[in-house]
Amino acid sequence: MRNRFMRRAVVCILALAMMLSFDGVSTIASAAKAKAKAPKISSKCIVVKVGSSKKVTIKNKPKKAKVTWKSKNKKIAKVSKSGKIKGMKAGKTTVTATVKYKKGKKTVKKVLKAKVTVKKKKAAAKATKKPTTTKAPATTKAPATTKKPVATKAPTVTKTPVPARTPEADPKPANVVADGEVSDSNLTTEHKSRYGAVTKDYISKYKENLLKEVKAKDGVLSTRKYTEYSRVVIALASIDENPTNFGGYNLLKPLAEFDNVNKQGINGSIYALIAIHSSNYKIPKPDKNYTGEVTTVKKLIEYIIKNQNSDGGWSMADKSECDITAMAVQALSFYYTGSDKSVKKSVDKALKFLSRQQNNDGGYSAEGISNCESTAQVLMAISALNINIEDSHFVKNGNTVLNGLLDYYSNGKFSHTKNGGYNHMATEQGFCALTAYYRSLTIMNGFYDMADGISYQKVSKKVLEKKKTAASKTKTTKTVKKTTKKSTKKNTSKSTVSDKDKEETTSVKNNKNCTEKKQ
Repeated sequence: MRNRFMRRAVVCILALAMMLSFDGVSTIASAAKAKAKAPKISSKCIVVKVGSSKKVTIKNKPKKAKVTWKSKNKKIAKVSKSGKIKGMKAGKTTVTATVKYKKGKKTVKKVLKAKVTVKKKKAAAKATKKPTTTKAPATTKAPATTKKPVATKAPTVTKTPVPARTPEADPKPANVVADGEVSDSNLTTEHKSRYGAVTKDYISKYKENLLKEVKAKDGVLSTRKYTEYSRVVIALASIDENPTNFGGYNLLKPLAEFDNVNKQGINGSIYALIAIHSSNYKIPKPDKNYTGEVTTVKKLIEYIIKNQNSDGGWSMADKSECDITAMAVQALSFYYTGSDKSVKKSVDKALKFLSRQQNNDGGYSAEGISNCESTAQVLMAISALNINIEDSHFVKNGNTVLNGLLDYYSNGKFSHTKNGGYNHMATEQGFCALTAYYRSLTIMNGFYDMADGISYQKVSKKVLEKKKTAASKTKTTKTVKKTTKKSTKKNTSKSTVSDKDKEETTSVKNNKNCTEKKQ
């Protein structure tokens, strides 16, 4: 009897132990499973060279999770909204990713860190040892290229260009003085921020003026020209401002309306694609009242490729044009090495067209007229693809595209046609092209790839003192002018226009069609 009782007791104890062990195992298993699903950073130790970038992602990222990236020291390394880390100078810092997501009714916050080491570029010093343009005569043998206007092979496109180029092709804009200040105040915000010629004061004033304009229009920049939204999105991206909430307005939202984007034809899709990619924005949902087709990156790419002409170019009407073709190449350049082979095929075809259209002076024409803007856009296109400036496909009669562009340059400004007067659009696009080429030459992010953030202008104390002195002189001059005007107002019945004003007005009138097309 006693033995039977003992056996039952042992059986019960064993059964209980098994239950506890299984429960423990299941608890451990569920905990391990939960831990495995927790978001984590793809790499905790990142090594990047100065000027280069590396992308960091969040693994096991929950749906609808918001990720905020931050660099502890932006002078050493910057990080974009998408997690792209850019090496600025040698040193060590920490990049933090804050992941916020909902788990049931609770909001979970995970802070993930990665140690970043930025190393110096080894090959940078070798580039300065290149001899001056004594070897340039080798390029003068290029007339052989004029005998073969149709390029049988596409120009070599490299994503890692060698920075060593001949000093004749110095890309530094000539109107940038020794202290780094740009003399022409009419240059685009994109150019200034991408070249490193922008100041915090300039950005502040630009934001203030833009905000006034946006509020005055109640966020509706245009109902016909949706490139107005693209232009503003690109500008805001270049100064690290959020276009999805600018003064309470989502300026990216109209670009979700695919039908309206393409009211301008091919130009609409080109610049919408550039704007969306400028800071890897997610396309928001369109307005509730919109019933048309919704924009996607794929649709924009397909629309651009579908509208390519059989000769490889693009046009706003019928005949292929060099400038709009170059713009299309810039938009598609982001996806040139991607999985979609149709993009590479389309771009290579376009490059052959641009090679055939190049003039003997290295420049380009529109409607039979050689002009600065068409040449500038082609230089931006080949810079976007990191094509060597001396690639035989883009050298005619010994002249490169850069040679062709500089024919329109004089005294810090560009003209629409050779030996013409100052032209605002020509100057704007000329310096954008030089900046794009400069960034390609120095292995920096492309002109429209804003992931590397702003590069501010460094202003010395001497320059600041000069500015203060100049400002005080200007105030005195204005006071004198006002006094003079009051005394002469009664005797003046007609207004006069200076020769300089006449020249500028004429230039704008002559370029009216070109202005409409590019905006």
